[in-house]
Amino acid sequence: MKRSWTRATLAATVVLLMPVASAHAVFLEFDEYDPIGVTMELTGPFGVTEAVNLTGDLTFVVTFPTTEGSASDSDGDGRDQVPTEMLALSLTGNSSMGLVAVNLNPGMASMGSIEEQTDFNTGLLDVFPFFVPPGSPPG
Repeated sequence: MKRSWTRATLAATVVLLMPVASAHAVFLEFDEYDPIGVTMELTGPFGVTEAVNLTGDLTFVVTFPTTEGSASDSDGDGRDQVPTEMLALSLTGNSSMGLVAVNLNPGMASMGSIEEQTDFNTGLLDVFPFFVPPGSPPG
């Protein structure tokens, strides 16, 4: 038993050290929203739709290339973006058919991105709180 435990520990250590050896600096921002509210439109039999209000919590991580707020135009459309990953999502609410629950599948990555609408400053994610255009209200 001890031999297997040691082998597993060494494998985990190697995996954790590899990114450090090939290091380039990134800044990770963890955002947690609790509570969060979402309205979801459900379509039932015969095309009947119903708006259902759901509440719960959301956690995601934003990966900035160097420092908080830094970004790049990785898709060549003239606007900077940063990758995101949803780490946790748990929402519940009631519909006319009963309880509705929405959860993340822990076995699948939930990747996304944040992209600015206009590139005022190349290399900076031009969204609040990193950049507020003059004369614009924050947020």
